[in-house]
Amino acid sequence: KQQERTVIISSFEDEKNFYVTVEDNGKGFDPAVLETLDGNHIGINNVRERLKASLNGALEIDSVIGRGTKITISRLCSRI
Repeated sequence: KQQERTVIISSFEDEKNFYVTVEDNGKGFDPAVLETLDGNHIGINNVRERLKASLNGALEIDSVIGRGTKITISRLCSRI
């Protein structure tokens, strides 16, 4: 029996940052794997670098095997 999959996309802000999150209840993975990827797997690092360079933003990935993954993109607020 297949488990029903859910994806939740949300946005919010606090005093310092704007946030966009994408969360699912999929298989998940060990985030430590991201630190051991070789030069052939540069997609996530490219996204992090582009967010930093163009928006002063950041990408955070939280995942738990068997529970799902949550990705958070944050950007510093520039309030006047």
